[in-house]
Amino acid sequence: MIKMGERGIQYFTLSEIEPRIWFMLTGCDFHCKGCFRPARDGGGTLLSAEETLKRAEQACLKYYGKIPVKKAMITGGEPALDRDYLLALVKGLKKK
Repeated sequence: MIKMGERGIQYFTLSEIEPRIWFMLTGCDFHCKGCFRPARDGGGTLLSAEETLKRAEQACLKYYGKIPVKKAMITGGEPALDRDYLLALVKGLKKK
């Protein structure tokens, strides 16, 4: 069961070109042609925004040897499905 404030994280990935992180959130109410289905259909690991940021920070330290990462992409699914989660994620990224 999904708790308020948690989203499915299909994955996040780090760029080899520059310090950048890409968050792939799950879940979507739309049915767009050409949709990247794994993100729309759900699944992934349910995490709070705080836990998502913690895991991303650990990955960045391990891969890049530093924090902060100056660029982030948040895609889905539909990132705005849970406004509070999205705002917490963006605010947390800005603090780093």
